[in-house]
Amino acid sequence: MREIRTDILIHASKEAIWSALVDFEHYPAWNPFITRIRGTAVLGDTVRFHAQVNGRLFKFAAKIRQCDAAKNLTWGAPDNPVLAALFAGEHYFTIEELSPGQCRFIHGERFSGVVAHAMWSQIRRAKRAYTAMNEALKQRVECH
Repeated sequence: MREIRTDILIHASKEAIWSALVDFEHYPAWNPFITRIRGTAVLGDTVRFHAQVNGRLFKFAAKIRQCDAAKNLTWGAPDNPVLAALFAGEHYFTIEELSPGQCRFIHGERFSGVVAHAMWSQIRRAKRAYTAMNEALKQRVECH
């Protein structure tokens, strides 16, 4: 398994960060990485989204696998084990409250499968997009 992992310190409450994170309707207004997302942050629901990575637009659908309010949000695809053996991704967001009004936002993705392993040198370049989203989220919640 390969992983992209990023984190950022945000001076806002875990509730404010969570509110912005699950407000999918407003992603186009602030998010440079996930530029469009449809669905809801409800366990088992499917989200369909567009990701902008290194100047290229990718379209994905994934199932919400974990949704703990103001703590964790995870989605992943595919559910089919045959397809997952080729390529699978599990995108995650974690909010760690360090003190009231100060949190560490952890954002990453775990990749598995033979295609992910073979293409890792290209996939890992996406880390800039994850970092850009973190910085945009920080700005959004600290300025509101």
